[in-house]
Amino acid sequence: MNEHFPELVLHIKANQSPLTPAAVGYTWRQLAQRAGVTDGDPDGHGFEALDLPVYYRDPVEAQGGRPGLYIVPCRASAWEDLLRCPPQRLDWHPITDLFPPGFQPEFRELTPVLFWGAGYEDGQKPFVEHRPDGSVVFYADILAASFFMLSRWEETVVLNRDAHGRFPARASVAGRHGFLEQPVVDEWALILRSWLKVLLPRWSPQIKVFRVLLSHDVDHPLRYLTRWHLYKSMLGSLLRRKDMHELFEKLPVLVSWRNDPFYKGLRWVLEHAEIHHLQSVFYFKTAHTSPYDDGSNLRRDPCTTILREVREQGHEIGFHPGYDSFQNTEIFQTEKKIFDAVTGLQKYGGRQHYLRFQIPDTWRLWADMGMAYDSTLTYAEHAGFRCGTCHPYQVYDVERSGVIPLQEIPLIVMEGSIFSPQYEGLSPEEGKEKILRLARRCQAVNGLFTLLWHNTFFFEPVAGNWFQVYEELVAVLTQMVKEAS
Repeated sequence: MNEHFPELVLHIKANQSPLTPAAVGYTWRQLAQRAGVTDGDPDGHGFEALDLPVYYRDPVEAQGGRPGLYIVPCRASAWEDLLRCPPQRLDWHPITDLFPPGFQPEFRELTPVLFWGAGYEDGQKPFVEHRPDGSVVFYADILAASFFMLSRWEETVVLNRDAHGRFPARASVAGRHGFLEQPVVDEWALILRSWLKVLLPRWSPQIKVFRVLLSHDVDHPLRYLTRWHLYKSMLGSLLRRKDMHELFEKLPVLVSWRNDPFYKGLRWVLEHAEIHHLQSVFYFKTAHTSPYDDGSNLRRDPCTTILREVREQGHEIGFHPGYDSFQNTEIFQTEKKIFDAVTGLQKYGGRQHYLRFQIPDTWRLWADMGMAYDSTLTYAEHAGFRCGTCHPYQVYDVERSGVIPLQEIPLIVMEGSIFSPQYEGLSPEEGKEKILRLARRCQAVNGLFTLLWHNTFFFEPVAGNWFQVYEELVAVLTQMVKEAS
């Protein structure tokens, strides 16, 4: 295995599928929601309102049943086979060939087959077929594939982690096989919707509207938290680096903390949200000082003033648990109590610092703490669709086989993933083009494009006018939202 795709360390019971009856029902409902089916039974398969039979079995085994929609289940061994499949060895199909004649999808990529139905692994049957009896049969098991992506099952059995304890993109099936930049679950659901229209010509699906969520992790509200930090930095400029230009740049902060560069970055995103009439979300930390946490005290000014300014402009405030919290209930709870006391909020969402997350443990922790949603799940080193979707969704505990009372709002792009040299390292123009390409893929499936831009990134030592890049991105994204509404 080459360096880009490391040898996987697996902990899996051979020939064991995680698709319990509860998991099958959950995934049917997820597909139904994305296909635009409304008023489904929350405990059923989600298609009840259509009065159309849906089957997760081979039609050969359903003699005498009503014509309906079939998805042929894959073999139990297919889950492990997928993990062990060498990179770039999946079957791919032109997406336009998978829709009924006359349908024109908004996206044109090839789509991968993660699982073939049992007995059809030779590819002799099509991805989907309209049979003479009126039934539509998916020989590609899009139900198992959707559950694979949404539940993040692979993260519970693949033990590879990076230096920060994060599941890396290069260990994922999507990363290894090249579909990380496609919302494949949403695409499969739209293929499904098109065939439902063939079966039910008078049915009108509920079409969601493309949206954009600008989010900002306020890891450092200020570069110089106290006068002591400022004096120490100024002495460093003068004595160690002998850089008078750097010293003079810091002098205005002596006059007012509002001249602090990180605060200016935060004000910049606030002003552009107002210009473009966008609501943003700002995630604040209450972690104690550590090598990865600056120890900002939200109880004291100027942090209290910053919080008030964000709220007065009508933006959402959320929680940003510290570096050590993602698997530690005590630390998470301590930080959350401080956040609750400072903000007075009762229900809110957030994102883990450094994108540190353990499936399903961190989801459970967030649910147990009464959180409304999480928006952590992307990969630090590569932007894209970690969960295969850009639609918010209720998460599933694959180890306990049941839903978790928590929503995941998938994070599609963190700016550092795109521009930082240790990750993708794209130029400003290349990175802007990629961000907009991912946003258009969300638009094509009527999803939610979530962008993370730190208030500190404007001052990163990476070549680029980041104020201009952000301004241009927000202008285009705003226009895309207007076009979709």
